[in-house]
Amino acid sequence: MKPTEKVLNYIIMGNSFKNEKEKLDAFGYISYIEDMNTPREIKVLYELKIFPIGNNTKAKLYHTYKWNNGKWEIKNAKIQGLSTHEYKIIESKYSNSKEYGSWCKNGVLNITKNNVDKLFNASKNEIIRICGKPNNITNQPYSVEDKHYNYKGYTVKYEGGNNKHPWGPSQVNFDGGDSKALGIKVGMKSKDIKKVLGKPLYEDISESDGLYYMLYRVNGYDFYYIGVNSNSKIHQIEVKETPVQY
Repeated sequence: MKPTEKVLNYIIMGNSFKNEKEKLDAFGYISYIEDMNTPREIKVLYELKIFPIGNNTKAKLYHTYKWNNGKWEIKNAKIQGLSTHEYKIIESKYSNSKEYGSWCKNGVLNITKNNVDKLFNASKNEIIRICGKPNNITNQPYSVEDKHYNYKGYTVKYEGGNNKHPWGPSQVNFDGGDSKALGIKVGMKSKDIKKVLGKPLYEDISESDGLYYMLYRVNGYDFYYIGVNSNSKIHQIEVKETPVQY
């Protein structure tokens, strides 16, 4: 989903942004379970907000999902205070294979500094168009729209805690295979990564899990290369949008 220009102008309430991308990136939502009283149905409220300007709700989306053939499907949707036609589904950005054909070939995903922002603005259907059909799709417990698209060697995550969701992934994780992030794949050593990417922005031991990591920040996205220690091979790569600094 993506708001139309009319909805976007309505909810930003006159706030100014440097450019169109900054305006779109500031648009986000917080989700709540509204109603679960009807069997096999769930109603979800999305409070649309502008980050980090303020916490006041600018508009409300109400979605009803119905459980059908082992998955949640949207039954109906409305937006409070505006016409039901004032927001729409956008699924056509990457209909031309020439636009995305080099991003993923034969199941191998290649995230570069040139395509990372485009990839992180791809809808769920567009991810399938770009990467092919996933091995499986995992539903997440806290939101019916939160899903993990699991491919061989990497996972594309759509999670509501990220302001872009549901318009783009919140994170891409690599755990093996030949897929690459900035030319680096799982199994390389930190010294070899530095030869390719140079000195990392940060290099440390994580307080949460005790693992060694290197952080590179490129075009508004954070690339984490994670290993057991500084001499070991990395066993995981995480790519996600650089957090907004308040």
